[in-house]
Amino acid sequence: MADGWRLFWRTVGVFAYRDLTIQYRTLYRGLAWFLVQQALYVGLFAVFLEGIFGRGRTAEAGAAPYWLYVYSGIVIWQFFAKAISRAMTSLTDQRAILSRVRVSVPAIPVAAVAACTVELAVSLVMLAIALAATGAGQIDAAQIFTGILALLLFCICTAAIGMLLAVANVWIEELRHVFPVLLQLWFFLTPVVYFPDAAPEALRWVFKINPVSEFLEVFRSIALSSSQIDGKFGLFALCGAAYVVVSAGISYLAFREASLSDRL
Repeated sequence: MADGWRLFWRTVGVFAYRDLTIQYRTLYRGLAWFLVQQALYVGLFAVFLEGIFGRGRTAEAGAAPYWLYVYSGIVIWQFFAKAISRAMTSLTDQRAILSRVRVSVPAIPVAAVAACTVELAVSLVMLAIALAATGAGQIDAAQIFTGILALLLFCICTAAIGMLLAVANVWIEELRHVFPVLLQLWFFLTPVVYFPDAAPEALRWVFKINPVSEFLEVFRSIALSSSQIDGKFGLFALCGAAYVVVSAGISYLAFREASLSDRL
């Protein structure tokens, strides 16, 4: 068991470092382009959707303007979308290495998610600067602890979803072609740029089974200091989602692992 965990974490470290060195051969240029893309997304959504969702809704976003509500959603969504997309193709992309080197197979999609946390960390720093500049966030030590716990649970959920998709992508070759459409649908079913109560009441149950929605509820209740957003239920729901998704990911991988190497 101990040797298995050592191999797992060694594989995560090696492949995460490899992904980062490939992705950021020119570190500053890569991060700068990422932040420019993020700013463009926030600007476009804030300009075109503020008249629909933002007008008269400042109380529901706490003291923050609508563009900060959008910014907080874009930061989390971009990490999640990029992480699970990279994790999904991680096993097939490393097919040549898997056939020659002994590695921990579950660690490879986890490493793909871990590599994306660098951009998430940079985005969170930029968001914190924006919140401080506007005076929208008043965060105490307890909220910081809750936020770190929620972020850890969300990263675990993301890694587990990535693990499920990585194995499914080995067996379903068409998945990589269908996945961008499914990801776009997931985006619209997540309150990234709109308030949850703007959705039809008959569809709001989707938010309760969507781990991204649950984390956004907790994250915004802390970052935007909003008394109108209840993050307590979201934290408990996120704990449940992390347990269910991780259990499903491990079970599915254990079921398929014996024949996975032959399939690759």
